[in-house]
Amino acid sequence: MDTIWIVKRCSLPVAGVVALLFCLAIPGHVRATDAPSPWKLAFTLSDKSLHDALPTALYVDGDKKRYYMVDSAGGRLASFDDQGAFQKTFSPEGGLLKPFDMVRLDESVLVVVEKGKNSLTKIDFASKETTRVVVQDQGRQVMVDRLESSAGSLYVLDRATGQIYRLSDSFKIEQRFPLPENSGGIVDFKIVDKQIWALGQQEKTLYVYSDNGLITKRIDISDLVKFPVALALDNGGLVYILDRHQGEVIVLDRKAKLKYRFLDKGHGPQSLYYPMEILFDPWGRLCIVDEGNNRVQVFGR
Repeated sequence: MDTIWIVKRCSLPVAGVVALLFCLAIPGHVRATDAPSPWKLAFTLSDKSLHDALPTALYVDGDKKRYYMVDSAGGRLASFDDQGAFQKTFSPEGGLLKPFDMVRLDESVLVVVEKGKNSLTKIDFASKETTRVVVQDQGRQVMVDRLESSAGSLYVLDRATGQIYRLSDSFKIEQRFPLPENSGGIVDFKIVDKQIWALGQQEKTLYVYSDNGLITKRIDISDLVKFPVALALDNGGLVYILDRHQGEVIVLDRKAKLKYRFLDKGHGPQSLYYPMEILFDPWGRLCIVDEGNNRVQVFGR
């Protein structure tokens, strides 16, 4: 009698009731139109000595076959081999104050974003020197945030304005990439095939810059994400968006067509808790900096 009452009350045909029950049976992060994810957890970058770490970024050195995790709370860098085995931690003399991101410029030089000093900190292992530079833009300090390097050039994101800059060898601004019109600023970017793919968080839009600084494409992703914080691109033309609040990865093609989404918010091996960064390593694995769980998750397929 209960079932008959519901059908009459809702005025739904039997087929509609069956479809409704089927939809309710689908877990929260699985959509009927989503394809299954090919990604499986390969290993986790963590160690008992890093239980209090606050990871904010990962740099992968393909030549040395090393992962370098930036530990903001510990003021250090932690290295792992290409199979995820912990190697050691490192900090220059005097330590690092709230490091946030890093890249390697050459065989002996690292550049670290040190937010506690608002500096680009150059660590030269050959000369055993550490140099800190505060980047200036027409007399204003640039609030250094994300770093990328490409073709020998260093690119930095200004978290105060959301603008991207290309720097010279001496960390002077050589090129400015203009903010998109009506944009709240860029929160992350990647360089692929001489193009900059940038993520606008407030407007939930992807922007593509040519190497001359012009925006050539805008992709609206507002119906796919809630709080996008980072992006990555694979060799097959897919774009991966990391949603910090949802703890999930949304995968779409370059026309913003949803392919699939995976992971969810939590503390298990297939979950993320306020993740910070997503990127691919040289071996095709997908790496996610999982700040809230004090670890980096590495996925293979």
